[in-house]
Amino acid sequence: MKELEECERKTAAFPRLETLTVYQCPKLKGLPDQLVNVKYLDISGSMKASCLERSEHTVSHNSLKDLNFCAFPIMNIPMGRSYDLLVKIEITSSCDSLTTFPLDFFPNLKDLLLYFCRNLQIISQKHTHNRLKHLTIFGCSRFDSFPSEGLSAPRLQIIGIYRAENLKLLPKRMQILLPSLILLQIMDCPKVEMFPDGGLPPNVEDVSLSSFKLMASLRETLGTNTCLQSLSIENMDVEFFPDEVLLPHSITSLRIYDCPNLKKMHYKGLCHLSSLTLSSCPNLQCLPEDGLPKSISSLEICNCPLLEQRCQNPEGQDRIKIAHIQKLSVRSEV
Repeated sequence: MKELEECERKTAAFPRLETLTVYQCPKLKGLPDQLVNVKYLDISGSMKASCLERSEHTVSHNSLKDLNFCAFPIMNIPMGRSYDLLVKIEITSSCDSLTTFPLDFFPNLKDLLLYFCRNLQIISQKHTHNRLKHLTIFGCSRFDSFPSEGLSAPRLQIIGIYRAENLKLLPKRMQILLPSLILLQIMDCPKVEMFPDGGLPPNVEDVSLSSFKLMASLRETLGTNTCLQSLSIENMDVEFFPDEVLLPHSITSLRIYDCPNLKKMHYKGLCHLSSLTLSSCPNLQCLPEDGLPKSISSLEICNCPLLEQRCQNPEGQDRIKIAHIQKLSVRSEV
């Protein structure tokens, strides 16, 4: 629809319309008037500025439940009103004017997904948010802070922060303000070097990290009653892993991805595991000299060419080390 310039504009032309998708319509000058029942709005690709100005008045903020903007940098979300019905917002490479995202204007929001919002700096909040369950911030290079007193979201279960080069600190008082958190992913955030005082919320089960300093901080901040069982390591610049004093004893599942410098693994650091995944570690030479602990019943090796030769071939040097593995997968993927 790249040539579409006009659509039906008369008042109340689509009184029952609930879903509106606009995809790659760079010449579109306007949306239909008075879209009072639109619940799902999805705009991908640019429109003319005149269409943008009209869209702020034609789509009722009182009806919207799901908002998705992609590749639309001049788009703007008016922040002087409350969006009481919105439950999901996904913004990708759009809304260049967005520097602060005020959670208070979206009291029933459950999913907030922000990708490549290049001017986003702050998530702000004055009141506890009782609905938010999923927060992802990906590739927002200027993002640098959460609310000053901590992110208060008692139902938040998932936090994913990726490639936030300016972020230095994780939310304060996580163990108190985020009691429902079960999944935490902090990837490629080079200035984040430690977990906040008080450590992780007690119900966190799965953590993904790419920083060795954060890895060390994790062990130091975990309480004795932690539920943490699964740990993913990605893009970490290490040659040897894991150190027996580095990996928390509660971990039963360890996944290591995209560590090009990793050469060897330590047996003692694996002793509490039941599941081990090794993926895209091209220089990993062999399994530990003492083999794998008997506790490990599941092993997945993918795109680790040196290991594959030693484990796949019947006469491979590491074949005997994995003889006890009940669930074994060794493969290469393009």
